[in-house]
Formats: sequence, C-alpha cells, structure tokens
Amino acid sequence: MASSISEDELSHIFTELWDVDDNRCLSGEDYKLNLQSSLRRSDGDANRSSEPLFLWLDEDRVLARPTYRAFAALLDNYELAVGVPESVTAEELSENAAFIQACLDTRPMRAAHRFLAGRGLASQSVRGFAAELDQIWFRMYKRVRGGPRNLQDSSAFEHVFVGETRSEDGSDSEAASVTGAHNWLQLYLLERAGRLNYFGYYRRGTAAPGVDGQPGLAALKFSLDDGPVKPRGGGFVGVSPEFELALYTVAFLCCGGQRPQARIGPHRVRVFCHTIGPGCLATCYPELID
Repeated sequence: MASSISEDELSHIFTELWDVDDNRCLSGEDYKLNLQSSLRRSDGDANRSSEPLFLWLDEDRVLARPTYRAFAALLDNYELAVGVPESVTAEELSENAAFIQACLDTRPMRAAHRFLAGRGLASQSVRGFAAELDQIWFRMYKRVRGGPRNLQDSSAFEHVFVGETRSEDGSDSEAASVTGAHNWLQLYLLERAGRLNYFGYYRRGTAAPGVDGQPGLAALKFSLDDGPVKPRGGGFVGVSPEFELALYTVAFLCCGGQRPQARIGPHRVRVFCHTIGPGCLATCYPELID
C-alpha cells in the first residue's frame, strides 16, 4: 500500500463509493441469482450446478440506464484470446469516451475524482481526469509472453470487465483458462448468449446473503464457449459499472502493484491490484476476507 494512504483512509473512500452507488441493481427488482451447489477445491472440473447462475435480469429496466447501456456497448469490442492483436476503430474510441463521460456524471466517480485530486493523484479538472481514465483503462498494451514487441493484445478494461482466454503457456492457442472477467453484468450477458456454463460457487469468498437474500460478492467457477475454464473468479454482484470503475481506479492510483485490505460497505476485502510495468494496470478485483 502506498505509504501516504492508510487502511482507514481507503476504507473511508471505498465505503463512500459503496454508499453513493445509487445506481446499484437490486435483487428481486432488477435481477435474481441462483447460486445452487457450493464447490470444493477437490472437485476438479466437476459441474455442481445444473441450472444457470442468473434466474433473470430485467434488461429493459437495467440496460436503459446510461452507464449500463454505455458499458454493454463496449463488451463486443475485443478479441478475447491473448496474443491476438486488437484493432481499435473510431467507433470504439467514441464508445470508450461515451462510457467514461457517463460514469463521470455519477456520484461514485465524482467522489473518486474528489478524493484522488485532493491527494494529487489525479488531475484537478474533469477533462484531465477523463483523459487519465482513458489511459488507465483503454490504453492497449502487450499481455502475451513472446511475440512481436509492438503487439497490442490487451487493456485493463478488457481484462477486468470483459475477460480473456489463454493457454497454460500464455499463448492464444488451445486456450485452457479464462482470466479476468470480474464483472457480474458481463457474466449475465455471456450466460444469456449461451457462452457461459456455470459450475457453482465457493462458500469461502462468497459473502453471507444481505437483507435481499443475495451476496454482495461471490466467488464463482465457470467455463466459456465449452472450453476455457475460470477455476475461481467473480467479484461484486449487483453494483453499477461506475462503482467498479471508481473503486478500481482509486485502488490503482493509491496502491498499484499491491494488495491492500479495506472495508467496502458491509464487506472486508483484499483488493488485488496488479500492474504490468510502471503506470500500467494489469488487473484489479476484490477477494472477501473471512
């Protein structure tokens, strides 16, 4: 953790982001999960859940919200296999900018900007902060080992929110696992499209149900496109895109390359925040602390 940012300070800003997330989806009103059977590490590739993870999601209600609509527009912009060059079009650049702007109009992102700018970690201006967000999340870089030096096959947004596939040796051939893919709405859309096969959840790493009967965080296992497996993944459930973007941006700029512990609303978590070289976010995701 950055020496100038204490755990108490992180807990304060993280919980503020949680509290002002008034665009969060509500279980029973916007969506409903079906966690089914819990898994053990000894289960291997066994599938303990015969039904989908999501019972339903009110798409007309949820995807009509500006940040959710702008977020969903980004999800088909990527080649999931690492090592495959990304081709970024003018339309995709426009979608990136629209998503950032939609998020900047929300309470979580305004709180994150105020916190970061107040500590000299982000631009004082909204325009400058927008440019910084674009660099953090949408700058393309090389993730695969080997290959051409100038290869651009990944970005922080693709990894964290969309997900990627890679083989055990890090190449794009015969992909064996899913990496990233920590966003609950992306998991819903993949499952709705018939691409995600849900295996079950891990009790350790899944929060106790809240007042709505649903966990705020869940540790999940699933496969993608009848092949690559995510042995253990997941993250927050029901939160808005702007909350996650704000939270992970604060974590990166305050604690990049580290694994700080903090309280986020009712949850005590460890935030994994890995980097690829200086100033380049590789991944960011929460893990519940029992």
